[in-house]
Amino acid sequence: MNYDYEYDSTGQIKDNSFAQVKTINIQSRDDMVNWRNEGYIGVAGEQGVATWASNSWAPAVAHKTINGKEKFVVYFANGGAMTMIILISHQSQLSRENNSPLRFLDW
Repeated sequence: MNYDYEYDSTGQIKDNSFAQVKTINIQSRDDMVNWRNEGYIGVAGEQGVATWASNSWAPAVAHKTINGKEKFVVYFANGGAMTMIILISHQSQLSRENNSPLRFLDW
């Protein structure tokens, strides 16, 4: 997935609006030097876990162990509309908590 270029109907490069950004690229590491690309996850749009979202801009993540299980909470901007939250229980295993655009977690 590459969002460096956006094309018009004739195939010419145009100014990139980033309107089609619907995925988040996951990176992991064991140290602060050797990073691994874990691939893309579909976040927004019909193919994403947050089907109500239009975009997945400016992601951030928080980690916490809850009841002995690793949890990763991913925050991202739905364009300029609102902040979205999804919960990742394990790498590459996404779960949608509900259909609400904002999920409050009781940690």
